[in-house]
Amino acid sequence: MPVKTIIGLDIGCASVKALVFSGSGKKAQLLSAEVFNARAEGILSDDELYSSIRDWLKSHGLDSGRVTVGMPQYLTTTLVRDLPGVNHAALENLVRMEAKQLAGLSDEAFVLDFQPLPAGGGRNHPVLMALCRESAVRERLGRMQAVGLRVDDLAMTGLAMVNAFAHLQPDAAQAKSPTLLLESWARQCYCRRVVCRPAPFFGLVALCRRAFRTGSGRKRPPRRLAGRD
Repeated sequence: MPVKTIIGLDIGCASVKALVFSGSGKKAQLLSAEVFNARAEGILSDDELYSSIRDWLKSHGLDSGRVTVGMPQYLTTTLVRDLPGVNHAALENLVRMEAKQLAGLSDEAFVLDFQPLPAGGGRNHPVLMALCRESAVRERLGRMQAVGLRVDDLAMTGLAMVNAFAHLQPDAAQAKSPTLLLESWARQCYCRRVVCRPAPFFGLVALCRRAFRTGSGRKRPPRRLAGRD
């Protein structure tokens, strides 16, 4: 079975993180982790950032691998719905109907995916749904393609972090008690409340980063700005 190189990119406002894997079938082995310091380079625009990432990947010999870019969590929605137990085609139609209900009166189109989950937690047929506005996907991909940065796939950073946690901490992932995962950005933090068993639950809360510490250095509880389940 052929072995291919897989690169996962997490593009932040201060740095770009890259994980390099060798993949064969359903198995993947971590080869290296690389960091590109965008802030130190004095990059001022997204187009300049994507051009720099293109050149950085080429300089590390990673421009020929399969590249997956993470979509920031604030652009995406992840939720669990209890839907009827039907075949895959019917389930896909139900998921699209749920997406339309989320859109309300808006004509906004969504890119979506879903994964049936084991029964549990009072849900007979839980389904994990992941949605992102199509316009956000097209805008980001268009800018990358315009500067020659090839992207083969997109993934949600939130789900990537949960999957990494489950892989690195399998015992903790099996616990029934909630687990709080914190993703810190330059201006805000995202908390993910994850219950892995008996059925996964994902909750997202956006927090103002400065709320974790006052000017005097004393810690105080974070202030909730927005949230969704």
